[in-house]
Amino acid sequence: MSAFPVLSLSRIASVGFALLCIAMVGCGQSTATIDSSETENAAAESASDAKPVGTVKVVVDIPEGESHVEEIAIEEGATVETVMQDCSLETSIRGSGETAFMASINGHGTEAGKGWIFKVGGEFASQGMGATVVAPGNEIHWLYGTSAELNAE
Repeated sequence: MSAFPVLSLSRIASVGFALLCIAMVGCGQSTATIDSSETENAAAESASDAKPVGTVKVVVDIPEGESHVEEIAIEEGATVETVMQDCSLETSIRGSGETAFMASINGHGTEAGKGWIFKVGGEFASQGMGATVVAPGNEIHWLYGTSAELNAE
C-alpha cells in the first residue's frame, strides 16, 4: 500500500477551487476607489484659481559676466525659492521650504568658500530663501563670492 492516499480527480479539483477562492479573497481590492481624472481636475482648478498679484525684479550678478535682470510674476505668499524656480536662468536649489538653499546659478556653485547670497529690498536676508516671503515690487538681488567679499558690500 502506498504512503500517499489516492485522491480522485474531482477531489483535487474541489481543493484547487477552494484554494483559488481563498487566494482571490486575500488579493481583493478595496471598494473605495479614487478616479485620477477627478484628482487631476481638482488640482488644475486650484492652480488656475491662483492669480498673480504682481511682479518682483530678480537681479543676478553672474561671476565674470553681466548682471541678469528679469521680472517674474508672483502669487500671494511667494517666496524667494518659488520665484527662483520660475527664473529663466539655470538654477539648482537643494532642499525645500525653510531648508532650501541656492546650490548653483548658471553653473556657478558653492566652492572654495564661495557661494550665493541674496538681498531683498537692499537688505541681506535674515532667513533662508524658502522662508523669505516676497511682495510685489520687491527686488531680489543675488550675489556670488566669499562671506568676506559679500559683507564688504
